[in-house]
Amino acid sequence: MQVDFLNIVLSSCQNVILTMADLQVLTSRPQLRKANDPEIGSTTTGIICMRGNNRCASIAIVFTNTVLENIALRMMPDEAPKNEFLAIDLVCEISNMIIGGAKSQLIKQGYKFEITLPTVMRGHDYLVAHQTKAPILRIPVNSDVGQFYIEASFEGPPLSDKEKESILDTADHRDDEVELF
Repeated sequence: MQVDFLNIVLSSCQNVILTMADLQVLTSRPQLRKANDPEIGSTTTGIICMRGNNRCASIAIVFTNTVLENIALRMMPDEAPKNEFLAIDLVCEISNMIIGGAKSQLIKQGYKFEITLPTVMRGHDYLVAHQTKAPILRIPVNSDVGQFYIEASFEGPPLSDKEKESILDTADHRDDEVELF
């Protein structure tokens, strides 16, 4: 697992949950998860795959339904948090925001990825199938409303010096500045 990659994903998770749900989160020590270990209990999971430059990453955000309901109440106090469709939409949005935020930071580091739309799984005792053959790290995320998990699997080489240098070369030629008229 590329530590810089994982730290960027975890930082993005912290930023999204703090910004959208006004909720501080702290990560705990990662654990290795076997690919055939199912999620136990009633959970909702968003999973997104990132592919590019001989690299593939699979990121899952796993919420117990209780934690998800509490986050929903913080983000949308007027909505019914037990609505199943709302829960699915919310996990899609949170997954997109976390991975989108991470992708922008990863690009600055030299990674180039295309991301898939999130797949959401909801139910009891199901298997989260990551789209890589690499080991899966499961990182507990603790908050005042309970614990949820980030799972990450990354396969591929570390960034080469050439890839890192190409980021420095293009930094002086940016076309992303905005002009107002």
